[in-house]
Amino acid sequence: MKLEWMGRYRELIGLLSKYVNIFANFGSKAVAEKLGFRLTSQQWQTLECIVEYEDENKNMMFMTNSIGLKKSTFSKFIKVLVNYGLVERYQQKGNRKDIVLKPSEKGRIYYKDRSKILLELVWKEAFAV
Repeated sequence: MKLEWMGRYRELIGLLSKYVNIFANFGSKAVAEKLGFRLTSQQWQTLECIVEYEDENKNMMFMTNSIGLKKSTFSKFIKVLVNYGLVERYQQKGNRKDIVLKPSEKGRIYYKDRSKILLELVWKEAFAV
């Protein structure tokens, strides 16, 4: 049966589904044991947002809004990423509530390595579409 609701986007949606499944394997037990941690897809998106805006000193509220998470959820993810040593938190002078997030060196390396793998496994094919 042809899935008509997808229309001309069937191939794109298929590739997005493939991405989700491949990413789920990134969080496998074997990967987690090798690295000492595993990230959910939302934690990965949080790290990706931090890497993307690291040179702009964007605060947590900006990042929360840019990826569409609740503030409390985003804060929980930040705590996890900080505990894994992937992210560092900084307070703005004069405003302790204005938190700026930066990837650590470990976080940059992790992001760069993992995004290369995702590009090869999924996005290269999707970008060709």
